[in-house]
Amino acid sequence: MNTLRRIFGIVWILLAPTSVYLMVSNALEAVTKANKIIAAATTDAAKAAAEAAKTNTILQWSIIIIIFIPIAVGLIIFGKYALAGEYDEGMTQKEAF
Repeated sequence: MNTLRRIFGIVWILLAPTSVYLMVSNALEAVTKANKIIAAATTDAAKAAAEAAKTNTILQWSIIIIIFIPIAVGLIIFGKYALAGEYDEGMTQKEAF
């Protein structure tokens, strides 16, 4: 079980930056798509609506990324402790401190 904890420690450490990278790349893709919609708009009303949609997209993704970055840091810290054996079974209270 302790080996499994250490393996998952590596998984958490690798999962955190990977998920942040994927979120940022998806955000950039969504903004790029919004820019293409703005460029394809023919009327002023359509351009204004597309610009509002782009602003909403940027706002939503920035909030999601800002909230998730501390979670990712926590996953890295959790993985570091799991990899170091801080959660191993069989430790007495005296050994833990």
